[in-house]
Amino acid sequence: MSEEHSRAYRGWRMVAVCFAVATLAWGFGFYGQGVYLAHLLKLRGWSLSLVSGAVTGFYFVSAIMVAFVADWIARFGAPRVIAGGMIATGAAVAALGLVREAWQLYAVYLLMSLGWASTSLAAITTVLGMWFSARRGLAVSLALTGASAGGILVVPAVQALIDAKGFETAMLVGGTLLVLVGAPLALWLIEAPAAPSAAGEARPAAQRKGELLRSFRFWSIAGAFAIVWVTQTAFLTHEINIFAPVLGTSGAAAAVAATTLAAVAGRLAMGSVVDRLDKRLTTALSVVSQAAALVALVLWPQPAVIWAAAMVYGLSVGNVITLPALIVQHEFDPRAFGGVVALLTSVTQMFGAFGPALLGLGRDLAGGYGPPIVCCALLNVCAGAAVLLLRPGPRHA
Repeated sequence: MSEEHSRAYRGWRMVAVCFAVATLAWGFGFYGQGVYLAHLLKLRGWSLSLVSGAVTGFYFVSAIMVAFVADWIARFGAPRVIAGGMIATGAAVAALGLVREAWQLYAVYLLMSLGWASTSLAAITTVLGMWFSARRGLAVSLALTGASAGGILVVPAVQALIDAKGFETAMLVGGTLLVLVGAPLALWLIEAPAAPSAAGEARPAAQRKGELLRSFRFWSIAGAFAIVWVTQTAFLTHEINIFAPVLGTSGAAAAVAATTLAAVAGRLAMGSVVDRLDKRLTTALSVVSQAAALVALVLWPQPAVIWAAAMVYGLSVGNVITLPALIVQHEFDPRAFGGVVALLTSVTQMFGAFGPALLGLGRDLAGGYGPPIVCCALLNVCAGAAVLLLRPGPRHA
């Protein structure tokens, strides 16, 4: 039995630390976007397209940066990279409450993009890739459950603080938390193993980027997940705005928490059996279930249906984030894991960056969310078909 199967293995401590990092990173950098969007629209009187464009810029710029995260970690070390990301995100969140002009909004989101790139999926999988090989699937699934925890804990807490103290104060408190808690957590507790796992002995990521971008095997994953990232990023960013007319702002924030609670359940359920699952089939079923939830929202916009659809959609949210890395582990040389995941995350997030703006534009043009949400559902069905039909042949050593 390898060290990884022992509860005393130090790598499990890194899983716990990465869980905490993911909670803060996704809570403020991903799920928090819906809260920011709703209140910026209300307080500043900006158009939905303008604010959605800032969110799109945030995702697009961070997607470019994500491709280099594995290189940054190799050069500067994971503690410094992730701590720096926490500080950048914290400063951006605090500044978000102070913006009064559109250019200020875009500048703040530019800073936030650096923080998101340095603390999210690529950073966490790179850290865990140094510690785990045989049980990497379980380790990544457990650590990224923190992403869902961020939605459950951060979104309602931020919304409650906004209701009690106002948007500016809430943003200042959130930013302070990231700087004073998140940064030290990463700086002092994240460490590298004395002897990296075999999977961690990768060729430098920069040497593989061109090769990967010419690979059908790479695009058979990236193409499908790029589509899913467009729809999922769009829906989760606008979720509060979509639900608010029926549930109210606080009720919509609670529904977002229900989405992320379901994401925890879905991720834990998958994590317990992940090593025995067909990862591509699981992906297809996950994204088609999301499509069904989106169609239900359009056809039956009633409170009970909204709550049910939010939870059904949420069951797959966490898995859609985790599954690309698990497919990579199965279909690529394990020594290249960190570099492949970083580039895959960059490409899919680059496409996904356009989701919030496209959904916002679609809503403005259509006069409502119904038609663009149906388009998202159709795209999910296409992605599910693609991930199955584009399955490559056996990997060659």
